[in-house]
Amino acid sequence: MRVNVSSAQLPNPVLLEGIIRNRGTGDFGQLTNAFAQTYRAIPQASDAHPIERDLADIDDAMALANLKTLKASDAMVDQMMAAANVIEDEGVSMAPGAAAFLAAAGITASVKSQAMMQRMFAAAIRQEAARVAHDNTVRKRNAMFGAQFRTDVQTIFKK
Repeated sequence: MRVNVSSAQLPNPVLLEGIIRNRGTGDFGQLTNAFAQTYRAIPQASDAHPIERDLADIDDAMALANLKTLKASDAMVDQMMAAANVIEDEGVSMAPGAAAFLAAAGITASVKSQAMMQRMFAAAIRQEAARVAHDNTVRKRNAMFGAQFRTDVQTIFKK
């Protein structure tokens, strides 16, 4: 069962949202392009401090990596559901004594599902680690700018 939860209104976000939600993994290039159109390019070196450019670059990279992992997870869910349906259908028409094979198929599907869950947990942890690193870099940048401001003020008052 799929419920339409799309909510973007403007052309670029609508395209990005559609690609994110299409549950396919063959369109990562389109995802990257739609992401760039929606969130724009990193500012030029003349328009932003190097720290800001670095933060924007890594934030975009982490977001794209996690969106790709999410799409892979969606595709895996579809595969697991299809496998479950096949196992269920086989159970109806299986020959006597074949239950062990059916159980093995079920266990294999379960292990694959658990592996995908672990991949999703790892992606969430990576995203959180990137967020912490981003926040710490902002603090470091603020400290650096604060020190520069103090130096500038002291220089002004010495004149």
